[in-house]
Amino acid sequence: MQQILKRLELIKTSIAIEDEEIIELQVAKLSTLPIDNDVQNILNRLANNDYGHAVVEIESYIQELNNRYFVEEVCRY
Repeated sequence: MQQILKRLELIKTSIAIEDEEIIELQVAKLSTLPIDNDVQNILNRLANNDYGHAVVEIESYIQELNNRYFVEEVCRY
């Protein structure tokens, strides 16, 4: 999961600096990993050059995972 999150962060940064080579490389690497439907939707957005929505979905996905991790940690105690 960490690798997926790091690659999504790289994609988000690459969109900000308009580096399509890095975006394409990270999409290719993500495609080889076990991804869920949310990440697949992000990849579909990127394939359609819908970078604005892709960034929003990346941020939402990362926030959701962080929230889930926080809740799991709180419930553990």
